[in-house]
Amino acid sequence: MKRIIFDMEHDMFRDSVRKFMQKEVAPHVDDWREAGIVDRDAFRKAGEQGLLTRNTAVWG
Repeated sequence: MKRIIFDMEHDMFRDSVRKFMQKEVAPHVDDWREAGIVDRDAFRKAGEQGLLTRNTAVWG
């Protein structure tokens, strides 16, 4: 079922977050859990993609 409450820009943002999480986060989750910390490089890459701003809770 297609969501109709969001506009195309929001859908594009959601898609970019989904792709980032699949590529840059999911493959490392087990290692980060074991280490008890998320690698700093993940945050740097998220920032480069425009996913970290004051108004965006990507890592919530």
